[in-house]
Amino acid sequence: MSGGPHPVDARRADSPWVLRDYALVADGERGALVDPRGGIAWLCAPAWHSGAVFSGLPG
Repeated sequence: MSGGPHPVDARRADSPWVLRDYALVADGERGALVDPRGGIAWLCAPAWHSGAVFSGLPG
């Protein structure tokens, strides 16, 4: 084990995450991107082709 801080813990609260840090949670009809701290960054519902209900990602 290394004695250094975990990369997620060492990141400043206002710094952006890279896409590979997010998890996709989906059930086949809708989906959400969850950041490493458990916040929903993007959500489309009621279907994939619907507009984003919530979008916290830049751009």
